[in-house]
Amino acid sequence: GQTRMLNLYFSPVNFYYVQDPLSKQFTFMLAEVSNTPWHERHYYLVDLSEQDDTQKAFHVSPFNPMDMQYKWRISQPSEHLTLTLSCYKQIKHMVASIDLHRQELTTSNLSTAKKRIPSMTLKTVGGIYWQALKLFIKRTPFYGYAKPATKKPEE
Repeated sequence: GQTRMLNLYFSPVNFYYVQDPLSKQFTFMLAEVSNTPWHERHYYLVDLSEQDDTQKAFHVSPFNPMDMQYKWRISQPSEHLTLTLSCYKQIKHMVASIDLHRQELTTSNLSTAKKRIPSMTLKTVGGIYWQALKLFIKRTPFYGYAKPATKKPEE
């Protein structure tokens, strides 16, 4: 995730891990996904022992239809963490991945990270719109915004 800087906060996805207190193994990962222009959030809970496919339930990109599946591939957090998300509808449509390396939590590392935050936020938002422009120019099919279905309380 990112911190708020100059009253601007944007983090397209945050990952939270649930650890079993007895085995010390991470059993679940919660992905908090946000969409840029609509300021909405949706949560996907992934069982790390199964990593079953998940039905897409949230409009993130106008270049991906809603009727898609997500395939999660997540390593156990350690010194190195890899997370890959494949989006598909019969065939693979898109793959996104992140590769992280653990760093010690020190004053120096925190100071360095804090200095990067403004540029990281601008780079992330700018990168999203830059990629969208390239897809638009290529005439990639455009899917209109679909507001998430709201569940009514059962009586």
